[in-house]
Amino acid sequence: MNFIKISILLLSFFSVCIQVSFAEAAKTVIPNWLDTVAPVIKIQPEAKYHKTLFNVTFSSNERATIYFSVGSPSNMVMYSKPFTIALDGTYVVYYYGEDDFGNKTSIDSITYFLDSRIPSFRLTPPPGTYSRPIYLRVKADEPVKYFLEKKESGEVVSFKDSVKISKYFEGYVIVEDFAGNRKRSELVRYDIDSSKMVIDIKPSCGVINRFEKVQLSVPTGVTAFYSLDPLAPPEWFHPYSEPVKLPYGMTIFRYYGKNNAGEKSDIFRARFIVDTIAPKIIINTVKGTDYDTLYMTTKEAAVIRYTKDKIVPTEQSNIFNGKIIVPHQGLTTIKAKAWDEAGNTSEIVTWEYKYDFKPPIVSVSDKGGVYTRPLKLYLKSNEPGKILYTLDGTPVTKTAYVYTKDGITITKNDTTWLRFKGIDEAGNESEEVIEKYYLDTYPPVVKVRINGKVHDGVFTVSLTANEPAQIYYTVDGSIPGRASAVYKEPLLMRSGQVLKYFAVDQHGNSSEIAIMNELSNPMVSANPPGGIYRRQLDVSFASNSQGDVYWRNLPDTLFKKLEGTLTLKEGMHSIEYYLNSLAGIKSAIRREEYNIDLHAPRVELNLRKGNDDSVIVFFNCSENASIYYTLDGTNPFISPTVKTAGNKYVLNNDRIVVKRAQNTQLAFYAEDVAGNQSSVSVIDLFSPHAVPNVPSGPDKLYNRILSITLNAFDQSTIYFERHGKLPTTSSPIFNAPLTLTESDTIMAFVIDASGFKGPIDTFIYRIDMPPTPHFEAFPDTAFYGSEIILDATSSIDKETTADKLRFKWDFDGDGVFDTDTGDYRKVSHIFEKPGSYHTKVMVIDENKRSAVFSKVIMIKDRCPDEMISVIDSTGHYFCIDRFEWPNIKDTKPLTSVSWVEAKMNCIDAGKRLCTADEWVLACNAGQKYTFPYGNSYDPKRCPTEGKTIWKSGQFSKCNPLGVDDMIGNVWEWVDDKNGDYPVMLGGSFRFGKNANCAKRTKSTIASRADETGFRCCK
Repeated sequence: MNFIKISILLLSFFSVCIQVSFAEAAKTVIPNWLDTVAPVIKIQPEAKYHKTLFNVTFSSNERATIYFSVGSPSNMVMYSKPFTIALDGTYVVYYYGEDDFGNKTSIDSITYFLDSRIPSFRLTPPPGTYSRPIYLRVKADEPVKYFLEKKESGEVVSFKDSVKISKYFEGYVIVEDFAGNRKRSELVRYDIDSSKMVIDIKPSCGVINRFEKVQLSVPTGVTAFYSLDPLAPPEWFHPYSEPVKLPYGMTIFRYYGKNNAGEKSDIFRARFIVDTIAPKIIINTVKGTDYDTLYMTTKEAAVIRYTKDKIVPTEQSNIFNGKIIVPHQGLTTIKAKAWDEAGNTSEIVTWEYKYDFKPPIVSVSDKGGVYTRPLKLYLKSNEPGKILYTLDGTPVTKTAYVYTKDGITITKNDTTWLRFKGIDEAGNESEEVIEKYYLDTYPPVVKVRINGKVHDGVFTVSLTANEPAQIYYTVDGSIPGRASAVYKEPLLMRSGQVLKYFAVDQHGNSSEIAIMNELSNPMVSANPPGGIYRRQLDVSFASNSQGDVYWRNLPDTLFKKLEGTLTLKEGMHSIEYYLNSLAGIKSAIRREEYNIDLHAPRVELNLRKGNDDSVIVFFNCSENASIYYTLDGTNPFISPTVKTAGNKYVLNNDRIVVKRAQNTQLAFYAEDVAGNQSSVSVIDLFSPHAVPNVPSGPDKLYNRILSITLNAFDQSTIYFERHGKLPTTSSPIFNAPLTLTESDTIMAFVIDASGFKGPIDTFIYRIDMPPTPHFEAFPDTAFYGSEIILDATSSIDKETTADKLRFKWDFDGDGVFDTDTGDYRKVSHIFEKPGSYHTKVMVIDENKRSAVFSKVIMIKDRCPDEMISVIDSTGHYFCIDRFEWPNIKDTKPLTSVSWVEAKMNCIDAGKRLCTADEWVLACNAGQKYTFPYGNSYDPKRCPTEGKTIWKSGQFSKCNPLGVDDMIGNVWEWVDDKNGDYPVMLGGSFRFGKNANCAKRTKSTIASRADETGFRCCK
């Protein structure tokens, strides 16, 4: 079925513009399969740390080509199959996807760490006997997690990097890196024995990269002796008095202790190596026919790590193990760094060599030109590498699209500039190639315009295409072809005739045959037609057949039957209408736009100083208007010197520049497009006046804070006063904007550069800010059925006296005000149901400005004396026992009761077990605290610490609601279950700070315990 879209516009004569389009003619509209959303690319595995080789795979939520690279986003290749990461190191994988329509994702990345090496570590101090507690420190060669395993129990505990040993420890030290590699030490023993003559040494031993001082710590009554000579006898040792500085190189530090009785300890030894010189890497290259071999050495023992992806080497990079083979391909870059045993690191050494200097040759499958079908272009290079391209005419850069084997699809109608270049693996770039493609797959669209009057029966029909094309047509009912008449000028047609037509553009695209049968259908027209009027209108309708006219004034959605004429008042009117003939045939819906303007435009004038002793006059109109003015003060309605500014069709503001001259007076009026004219205004441009940036006047009312700037010309000085005070030359000089927060009267005069004093100008500003509402409720928490006083007398408004403020109330917060507007500053109300009510008051000042204030009022249920009323934020309310069952103060709660027995006791008392949510709400008083009184534990606030169960009510400050002993004392059953197991909450008197409002456990329905009780709700 053909679909017809009709747009109607009536001009000075009856005219109809009809746009006809058909579903068959839309075959070449942008296809519904055209995708503008980028694909979603996923990479596996998601885990970053690995200790064995693994495969990396990509997937997409739609068919797409995926590009990736490792180490740098600059040289991406197309993904075809999973790739393996097998060598230790850090790998940054960059990737993006592009679907068949050219939608590209942004470049994303993930970092993988492959580490198959077992970590190594050393202990400080070494295992042995010590006279006082020590801190065992573990230093590993890579980031790890630390654990201690006790030999006797097998217990494993974690620690950061040091742990305090206060007694005997026998066991193992375990380290585990982030990849899961784990190393376990040999059995170590640390014995803390204060009775033995044990000397502590810091540092204990090892290789260090700085000059260190050795410190000895001895027990009381013991003197330490030391020697740096590995062969010296004990009697040659030096008494220790202060830390001993270690020399460069290897040192054997020997020491022993001697007490007051002359007894000596064993001689201890500590080996130190001080190495502060960083290693230096030397690279030697052995040239070969097909590949080169790289050898890297250092003068001292060191670990050399390297990368091949231009990334700076780290302690996770590959370890050099003898040689590196470099094939003669493209560009190779190797970066290396060395670490010696002392932790010194070398400078980064870079080795780079380029083997290929010839740029690639790239070509395209279809050359540029004009096409009437979507294109699939394929790019080709004579050697491996990548091809970059753009489709928007911009030069090819490194951020351009990367070509894939799926080709480049061009479906956009119009001109597309393809620019591309190739980059081989050595980084050689080809010359940029530019091709221009013009794609036109759309047939021309023909619009029909009908001009004429319904009662004449003769119409002029015009055909226009949206692009250069030939239009073929017939009016005799036959099917038009390329041998039919060619449209050249408007056609004369009569009522009842049918026009058939199609168009062929310059590229051969042909539209479907369209049919214009409007002249044979019912027609109706409005009189007068749409336009701009400055009077109230009565619109009537004429038709070519009998029937009823239906109309609507947009944005109304329903059409109404016309009764008589349609009267239009001032404003904009979009009238749509149609005719329903007696035969039940509807005419096309037509639209008329009426602008009825009964008011003359208002003009505001602003002046600025111009160049060469001139003034710039700015006209600002309330609507589009033309300004007619004279500069000699004559009446612009009749003066021969009248000039114009603005444009009543397109402009509502303009400016003119006026040179200073004797007797210069500006006289002007404004006229809008409807012909409404303002009155003539006359001003003296060169008499010094202060002109404010914000219009003033007693008829203007502002609802915001104003920043007033007074402007003058010719380097004039402005003297001003506020609050209606008369200014003098002793008054303040205006030099900064004035901030007005309330109504004010500013008076000012100007003295220009020649000393001439202008008249005093008065600027009245009326500011009315919205009132500041507030009210208090007495009491703010009450029982339902009781009266609450709501007092809003504290509401204020700067511009309106308190006796003129008006109020209205919404008691239950449902958005509907329950009172009229009046002097209800203090009211009373009775809430019939318990709950949480968001009561609102609206305060209105004498200028009808208003503001709303809201407050939550809690209305409690009337609970029995032994229970407390609790309400949550949603208004749900319930009663809960003050104390644990039997709910009697100074009595110990009932314990050794099962969950079933607790439920039965509550039911027998006309109550029920509390739900877990109710119990927690009552516990933390609705504040989501950890404890009833806050988040910081206080052992004296609740019965959480003791030797036995407390009597109820001994801790009155535990809960702000007065629900006592909810944490500690005894566990309390609640109605909730965890699966088949009922829940109890709160902990007991043994739990200390672990007894809190969230503490819970579960048990069977028949279990009983000495520390388990309950309380009831209703």
